[in-house]
Amino acid sequence: MNFKAIVERLKKIDGSFLIYFTLLLTILGYFSKFNFLFDICSQFRMQYLIFGLILLAYCIIKKRKTITSLLIIFIVVLNLCSVLGSVKFNDRTKKQGFTIESVNLLTSNKKYDAVRKELTENTPDIIIIEELDDKWSEELQTIKENYPFIYEISRDDNFGIALYSKIHITQIRKLNLGTLAVPAISAFCDYEGKVFEIICIHTTPPTSQKRFKSTKKTMNDLANYVAENGHNVIIVGDFNTTAYSYNYKNFIKISKMKDINNIFHPTWSASMILPLRITLDHIFVTKAFAVRDFSLGKNIGSDHLPIWAEISFKE
Repeated sequence: MNFKAIVERLKKIDGSFLIYFTLLLTILGYFSKFNFLFDICSQFRMQYLIFGLILLAYCIIKKRKTITSLLIIFIVVLNLCSVLGSVKFNDRTKKQGFTIESVNLLTSNKKYDAVRKELTENTPDIIIIEELDDKWSEELQTIKENYPFIYEISRDDNFGIALYSKIHITQIRKLNLGTLAVPAISAFCDYEGKVFEIICIHTTPPTSQKRFKSTKKTMNDLANYVAENGHNVIIVGDFNTTAYSYNYKNFIKISKMKDINNIFHPTWSASMILPLRITLDHIFVTKAFAVRDFSLGKNIGSDHLPIWAEISFKE
């Protein structure tokens, strides 16, 4: 079939199909607890909302009053409730604190200079690196020279991870999380006499039921760990999930942590325009912390944008 024939077929598609399809995706997303496909559906609430608002505006302009228009309103209401329910406000502070930057490199990315420039300009006190392999470890050598505390787990399967810290670390260890034993890093840091634990993770994306279940167990185990221990914790990384998914909501419910990123700082995919991106990278903090600043990093050639934050203990 040639290109012209494909275009002609697309022209014949009834526009109502897209409306019914969007409604189906919206509803399936509410069942993200059970299946990886439903979990994927839950991640794009903002996009469903934008699409619904565009259609609604079109109906208003054309003064159309049909069953289809009611379905569009239903799509808008359902997704607007989800979006508004995911809006959060950080505990803010003017107190100077320590800075953290999380960078998902994308193992296949070759823009080494862009990454080095990003980290050199921001000079974070703690760097979390995801998708580290041996080549990237070598390319980041000049960065590591400024960090006395270094822990790397290099892998060639996109789940290598590293922690570089200027803050004194008293204890550091490797964690194997989820049913697939994806590596993570736990470090206890001493900042101006106050101790906190930072956990660096990169969960598996929900591209299969096996990976979905692994991430579900990872987030559930971490939430229970934080709830049961009650100490100061920061959890940083690429969670491959948004604020709309069951895994995310259940994690927040159990751990009582706050996500200092939000749905208005989407990180993936970096190559897409803002309305099409979703927030997969997060920094969760316990109630002892407040946020002075938060921002997205520059496009470094990865499919993720870096996230940067300045955090301090509450006064």
